[in-house]
Amino acid sequence: KLIAIGRYGEVELFSGETRGWIRTLRGNRGSVNGLVFSPDGAHLFAAGGEAGLSGEIRQWKTADASLVRVFEGHKDAVYSVALSPDGQTLASGGYDPQVKLWNVESGSERTAARVVALGTADALSNDVIARNRDFVLNTFNWLAQRDHRLVIRPRTVERRQLDLANTNALSVFNALAFGVLPGICVVLGLVVAFVRRR
Repeated sequence: KLIAIGRYGEVELFSGETRGWIRTLRGNRGSVNGLVFSPDGAHLFAAGGEAGLSGEIRQWKTADASLVRVFEGHKDAVYSVALSPDGQTLASGGYDPQVKLWNVESGSERTAARVVALGTADALSNDVIARNRDFVLNTFNWLAQRDHRLVIRPRTVERRQLDLANTNALSVFNALAFGVLPGICVVLGLVVAFVRRR
């Protein structure tokens, strides 16, 4: 198990068990903005580039720090990178703004790709589908013609509850709401009444 840290022009590899430094992968142009390991951990893909000029993704062998290939095609720095579960398709997102899909084995860009990004898992709820029926049907018809599918699973929602009954916060709130604030209003009212009588 390895840990990768992207820096300007390089990536440092550390042991996931000992946290000790293993090696540095040098040669990236600009800052390294995104990293992803291949499913078997044998390769590391480092996304970056020079802002406003070009973007690149470098594929490194983790065992010996040798460069396998450079994926080029973005017209601005690449900020995100993802790999399909089978390790055959690489997705990159740049500031150009473009999302590109790459064939990992050949290094070539997949030209006939379609990507639909949904910002929330609620986008596929019955209510949203009912209100946007034409959009949903057209999207699925359009996606049915594509060759490659990229699935991004939603994160699990962590629910946290703040129990005011077992903290001092409720007593402080009650003191302010029912004691201090009404008291200030009464005092201000008496001051105003006293000043008007003069």
